[in-house]
Amino acid sequence: MAEPKEFQVNAPLGGGIAPVARQAKAVRTQAKAGHLTLDEEVASQLLRELNEVQSEVYDLIAKSVDGLDAQLRFGDSFVGQVMSERLRQAADGPDTAALPVLRLFSEALMDLENTVHDAVKSYRNQDEDAADAAAAVERKLSPEGGY
Repeated sequence: MAEPKEFQVNAPLGGGIAPVARQAKAVRTQAKAGHLTLDEEVASQLLRELNEVQSEVYDLIAKSVDGLDAQLRFGDSFVGQVMSERLRQAADGPDTAALPVLRLFSEALMDLENTVHDAVKSYRNQDEDAADAAAAVERKLSPEGGY
């Protein structure tokens, strides 16, 4: 499996997503370092919930894009054309417009999913290490083991 693209926050998101994304990045760093572990059952539930939210975000993005394809009609006057363009830019314009923020939120959700996967991997590694250590002690304590 290819390593996922590192999530970056570099846009002024109206203040809402950027702090959460930075915190998620810090948690991801902990998970990659093995300092965060998640039980597989808890992780499975969390992934289901993240997938549900991600699905809703994808639906919102798709509906928004479809809606932007429709011609906005406020009349053939200069004012009507300006209003139409302003509404389009509010939806899919600068970094603080609706679609870019939704896309960034979707990336943040994907980063959280990757964090959960990293935490589960750490959990499995720690579990395997503990099992190996227990087996080594058992071998040493067995009559054939040497003590």
